[in-house]
Amino acid sequence: MKGIFATLLLLGVNLPTTIAQNIQLRSNGFVSEFKPIDTLHYTEYNMASKSALDIKRQDPTALIHRQSFGKTTKESPKASDGVFYTTKYYAYSNGTLHAPTSQIFFKPVDLAKFENEVKNIGSVERHPFLDGYYFLNLSNKSWLTGEKIFRLCNTLFESKLASVIEPVFVSRIKVENPLRPMQWNIRNNANVLGGMIGADMNVENAWNVGATGTGIRVAVIDDGVDLTHPDLVNNLLPGFDATGNNSGGAPAANNGHGTNCAGIIAATDNTDGVIGVAFNARIIPIRMAIVSPEGFFLNLTETMKATCFNEAVNRGADIISCSWGGGAASAQLNAAIQNAVSNGRNGRGGQGCIVLFSAGNNNASISSEASNQNVIAVGASSTCDTRKRSSNNPALVNPGVSPDPEGVSCDGEGWWGSNFGTGLDVLAPGVWITTTDNVGANGFVAGNFNDRFNGTSAACPNAAAVVALILSVNPNLTGVQARDILEQTCFKIPNGNFQANVAGQPNGTWSNQAGHGRLNAAAAVCRAFETSMSIIGPSLVCSGNNSFSVLNLPAGSNVAWTSNTAGLQLTSGQGTASAIFARQNNFNGQALITAANNSGCGSINLPPLSVWVGNPPADNSTLIWTGVRGTNPVTLNAGSINQYQCDFVPYADSYTWILPRGFVAVGSTTTPSRFISITTTNQIGTYNIFCRANNGACFSWTRSLTVNVVSSGGGGQQMRIAFPNPANNSISVKLKEEDNKEQTEVSLFNKNMERIYYIRTEEKDISISTTNILPGLYYLNIVIGKDITQQQIVISH
Repeated sequence: MKGIFATLLLLGVNLPTTIAQNIQLRSNGFVSEFKPIDTLHYTEYNMASKSALDIKRQDPTALIHRQSFGKTTKESPKASDGVFYTTKYYAYSNGTLHAPTSQIFFKPVDLAKFENEVKNIGSVERHPFLDGYYFLNLSNKSWLTGEKIFRLCNTLFESKLASVIEPVFVSRIKVENPLRPMQWNIRNNANVLGGMIGADMNVENAWNVGATGTGIRVAVIDDGVDLTHPDLVNNLLPGFDATGNNSGGAPAANNGHGTNCAGIIAATDNTDGVIGVAFNARIIPIRMAIVSPEGFFLNLTETMKATCFNEAVNRGADIISCSWGGGAASAQLNAAIQNAVSNGRNGRGGQGCIVLFSAGNNNASISSEASNQNVIAVGASSTCDTRKRSSNNPALVNPGVSPDPEGVSCDGEGWWGSNFGTGLDVLAPGVWITTTDNVGANGFVAGNFNDRFNGTSAACPNAAAVVALILSVNPNLTGVQARDILEQTCFKIPNGNFQANVAGQPNGTWSNQAGHGRLNAAAAVCRAFETSMSIIGPSLVCSGNNSFSVLNLPAGSNVAWTSNTAGLQLTSGQGTASAIFARQNNFNGQALITAANNSGCGSINLPPLSVWVGNPPADNSTLIWTGVRGTNPVTLNAGSINQYQCDFVPYADSYTWILPRGFVAVGSTTTPSRFISITTTNQIGTYNIFCRANNGACFSWTRSLTVNVVSSGGGGQQMRIAFPNPANNSISVKLKEEDNKEQTEVSLFNKNMERIYYIRTEEKDISISTTNILPGLYYLNIVIGKDITQQQIVISH
């Protein structure tokens, strides 16, 4: 040990290098930093020990070294016969876990000198295929701890005994959705049968601008969804079972169709299996019926189908995906679909849920369900960007499938073909789809995943997921608007023979074979962003810094801000979603703020925002008084209620009303509204009321209105009047002097002219209690002989 200890002492390296408990590996020309993890350990056992034999028998993944077996455990092993070496795991800066083994990889500067220095630590072994590289197999237990191995590598590198040196690590590297390379619907790398690069739904580019389905609920009406699947469970919402078996939306044994569909839409982005096209969307699992071993829904009624749609609406579905069909036309089902479209998503003006149906797999006309004009009919595309066709050999197609004159498409599945023709709306991938399957042997295949899901059954959830991406970036879209975007942005597949102005297909050119084309998720999402982006900010810039922003930007956006005048200049925020503009040189006038956004969606010019810079004009030409009796001056009957409007300047954000004595506002005299209702008990005469328009610290300007109060028929005498108005707990009725000689009838009517109060009296002072009368507008009738006076009364407790 003398040589290596001498080297260590010479370098002054006595302790492992730590920074806030982190460990550095300073070799190979760069520094790697690791953090110890106390909850995971790696242990090596002597090759000949009983422990090693048990490991070899029980764990086929255990590592084999020249002198030991290795095993990972959550806890450090107890001292026992056979333990050769144990260490903690260490987290690299990116979170990946590493444990140094007892073997070190290196490239010596001088092999003989290196071997001499380490001869008492372990043995040197030539690398089996990398010329010039070697292993150091540690055998001295004094050096067999993780931190000492890091220190040893640092020392040998810094002493220039090795130009390259590092532990041979056992790594626990996160596997991102290991089956994702097979998901050609997301990205076609030509690694599935017939695959053609780019013949996919362009999903990754949609993800890159931030569309992942967040906040969107997709109801999958099918044979149920496996509620325990590790790739689905975090994205599942409470479900429904139309069969009455209270499964919560779970399937019966060997019913895996709905689970396959759900995985295409929203399999979680984790380390298990696959990833959904809209992986942050949520699934509402709805079991419509149980499927027999022969593949038929058992005891399924139209009422059960309709109930499933109703449940989807009640549970807040934005999208309803239906990978089934082929029955006779059903008025009940069509009514349920109409209800979802009209009333789902809180109505959206009669354009609510987006409903999608698979077109069918008979290589013929689309199914009756898909032909409903309220749904999106989805056909299947192949791996080489054609409509999925059946074989032209009748002997090779399934019963009920029409042979296709053009022959089987490139995917090799000649036994079926996607339906086409009138009513077909879009194509989506429908062969060799890799997705979730019921856990274990309970689905279509053994294991948790199916790499051969096919049919328009697979195409429909692919399309539903793209709609989820669209709505996730602009949830305010109506169902019709989302459908328009989906269809208008489709890729026109080669040899599609697309035609313009096809009846019933308003969203661009259409093909008998492909509808509007193969879905393009990125283009659709960018169109959805474009429809929702807008500039917001103050309409008046009077002084100081003023903030303007662009709403709902794609990820990775760069915003170019401009103004059309030197009187309004950008002071900060160029390139970002928010910018600051300031008034320059006491400029007064109109200005336009513009913004161009550049992102993965390309360059998008937003509609400009018009603002007034400086003090806005305020003169009589902008002053409009509106009352029931005309413009300035106006007349007002004492005791009646008139409404007035103060249009002062277009940038006022509040109004203050100043009223003379005897005038009462029905409501507050300070209100953001420019409308006010006024009544008075004053005698006839001329009065001035004032409206003051305000905009924060920018301005406060006042204009006046002349009001002529006239009698309601008393010829200048004081009229009969009820007060206060508005009334709180009581109403007092004031009569003319001559009225006191006669009997008086007082009635109070509601707005439906239903009498709710009546009194006949000769009293001079009349008081009506309103304590038990609901607030609102009422009419008070005062009848004296043949003379009738009516007055509007507002009661406000």
